[in-house]
Amino acid sequence: MAKGISSSTMGAIGEYAVSIDLMARGMSVFKAASPASSCDLVILSGNVAVRFEVRTGHRSATGKILYPHPDRDAGRLDYYAVVLHSEPAGILYLDPDGNQVDIDAVLDGLRTLAAGYRSAGG
Repeated sequence: MAKGISSSTMGAIGEYAVSIDLMARGMSVFKAASPASSCDLVILSGNVAVRFEVRTGHRSATGKILYPHPDRDAGRLDYYAVVLHSEPAGILYLDPDGNQVDIDAVLDGLRTLAAGYRSAGG
């Protein structure tokens, strides 16, 4: 963590970093107004929503990604966005079980699903 920056500020920086990344990929991003909300970010494509919980993480000496993922997260998110402030790539997207996902493939699937709803009149 950067010297002199609180963990809550680092968390906010991470949420904005993920928001910018998702917007740069063409998504509409909505940020929770309350820290007690069920998730940090929601993206919309048509009438399909995907929920993200943003976490600050780091890589262990063995290369494992470490980030907080308490039991209370169960059912409250579709994906984790883990921000690695100390790495150039910076953001890893994980499913709720901690498996890394190809976020571009996820977003393409979301766009396809949303298009299907639109063509079906949904």
